[in-house]
Amino acid sequence: MSAQSSGGAPTTGTPGLLRLILVSVGLAALIVTVVTVHIWTRAKGGEKRIRKNQEQNDEDEDEVNYENDGGASASV
Repeated sequence: MSAQSSGGAPTTGTPGLLRLILVSVGLAALIVTVVTVHIWTRAKGGEKRIRKNQEQNDEDEDEVNYENDGGASASV
């Protein structure tokens, strides 16, 4: 299936180029899929943690919880 030039040496030509393109596209699709699944699972995990924290706060209605939101604060 490989074409030969007049010198008798085989050349890669179109089949080699096609294989290179297919492997590159396949690898890119695999990387995009892995990154998408990773981001999606992290987002789903974050929702579960938020729901769990909300349930805990509902149970402790008598207590007052002060949380630091990361903002600047000064104590005197």
